[in-house]
Amino acid sequence: MDWNVAGQILTIIEAERDRRREALEKEEIWDYARDRWLFEELPFVNELCLTLIVAVWHQLEREIVHLAARATENGQPVNRWMYEENVRRRRKEAKTKGLASMLTHLGMDCPAWMETLRLLANCYKHEPDRRPGEALLAQIELPLKPTEPLVVAYAPLAESRLFLGGLAASLGVEEHYDYCGIASTFISRAEDLLTQAKASSILSDIEWGPVSLSEFEG
Repeated sequence: MDWNVAGQILTIIEAERDRRREALEKEEIWDYARDRWLFEELPFVNELCLTLIVAVWHQLEREIVHLAARATENGQPVNRWMYEENVRRRRKEAKTKGLASMLTHLGMDCPAWMETLRLLANCYKHEPDRRPGEALLAQIELPLKPTEPLVVAYAPLAESRLFLGGLAASLGVEEHYDYCGIASTFISRAEDLLTQAKASSILSDIEWGPVSLSEFEG
């Protein structure tokens, strides 16, 4: 997935969101339309956005690892085999030390939003009930237990208005109070970070060498 594809996927999700909302606006029974939107249609759209957000995190992770593999002190070209070895080494380092280590190698600090993105993606993938975990709540400065009257816990990510409000506030995008806006923000910031990373370090060109007709990708 490249960033143009991510943007196109988000456009499709937004169009589906609007189609479902407009269909419900034609319903004569307002209470039925409201409940169906809140408990069926909106969570479905949010699940799509969260799946895209997970893909955005992994695409950002891949691109940072590849940039770190090209970052050298002198900027001298590296051959194909050296580059592939650098990628393997940086990937292993990213698993043990995190992407912050890769960004340090690229002369950058890890922004808070990127850690939020990582924790959100991991929470959606790994939490059994997909409710926000302690680390994610602490990252966006939400209490471990909601403070609203009669609310005993956060709902799953795709359904929790309290979590979504805290997430939007932590990113400074309260005006985009839905997961489509959150996904758009992460895509935009990921692209900007990669642009800065490319400009802040010396990246070696890769000398691929001659291509053998016996080597191909199927």
